[in-house]
Parts: sequence; structure tokens; C-alpha cells
Amino acid sequence: MLFRSLPLPEYLAEYKNLPAGRIDRKTYNSACETALSEIEKTFGSDLVHRDFNKFYYDINKLADQNIAKAEVDKILRENISQVEGIGIIITKDEILNGNPNDKIIASFQNLTDPYKSPDLIAIPKKYWIFRYPLGTTHGVPYDYDSNVPLIIAHKGSNKNLIDKYYGAVDIAPTIAKILDINIPDFVDGKPLF
Repeated sequence: MLFRSLPLPEYLAEYKNLPAGRIDRKTYNSACETALSEIEKTFGSDLVHRDFNKFYYDINKLADQNIAKAEVDKILRENISQVEGIGIIITKDEILNGNPNDKIIASFQNLTDPYKSPDLIAIPKKYWIFRYPLGTTHGVPYDYDSNVPLIIAHKGSNKNLIDKYYGAVDIAPTIAKILDINIPDFVDGKPLF
């Protein structure tokens, strides 16, 4: 029997008694549209482009009209934070200038580009997802979504369990070692074994 999707939040809520759920898409979209309409009425059109939970600002237009990003952030935060299941609303500046010892900040700092990344991101609460009414997802900064098991099998390998955190940068050097390929000095990762 094949399952189309796993009811992860429902399972967590019912069997683990955790505060989990799915963000209602209509409610979320409505909050985003309300915020974008308010921004347009207050400051003008085409200042913000939305890509679902990511918001990109036209920095040049904001500068030309002397509009602070914080004013746009405020409108988006006020509206989107009202949606059940939204946990964190964070700006690119907060990510880039944030404390690297904060787990969530650190997870985003490694993938945020100062010029190309969204200016504001809405992130679900822990154990909440955007997929509605079915499905699961990836892309939240919580351990259960970012800690993924890796299984490697090759001829002549011994059974070995390594219960330790490694980064994705360690996968290519590990495969190179298995294949007996030299690992260049400029590679960031290290073989797992």
C-alpha cells in the first residue's frame, strides 16, 4: 500500500500531545494580501514581491521614496504574525547581523546572500507546516527537519554507526575517500570515517 502523504502534524498533536498543525493556506494568503495592500496604499505599488513565505523588497524604490525597510517589515509582521502556526518572522538584516550562537540564526546565516536572499521570511512554529491539507515539507530550522540520517554502503564496508552531527559539506569528501579520489585542499568538508 502506498501513502500519498504522512499526516505528521496530526500524528504529533494526537499521539504525542504536541502543539502541532498545518497553517491554513487561505488564512495565510489573506494575511499576506492584506499586508501587501496596506503597503501599496501607504507607500505605492511594486515595492514588495512575494514568493509564498519569502518577501523581496525593491530596495531602489524604497531608497528613492525614502521609505525605511523597517516600515515595510512592520506591516508584514503585524499581519502575518496573526496567522495560527506562524512562529518566526525574520528579516535578512536580522539574519546577517544576528548572533551566530543562536541555532536558528546560524542555520540561516549559512544560506543567506546579502543581495539575492529575501528581505523577510515567515517561518512556521515548531511542529507546524505550510502544507495543507496533506503532505510534509522541509526547510524549517528545527532539528527534526534538518537532522537527516545518511546511509552509506559499499563493497567491503563494515557495519558502523556514527551518531554525531556532520554537515552536508562532509558528504562529497566521504564519497571521494570511498572511491579513493584525492580530496582537494580547498574542500571545506572532511570524510565521515
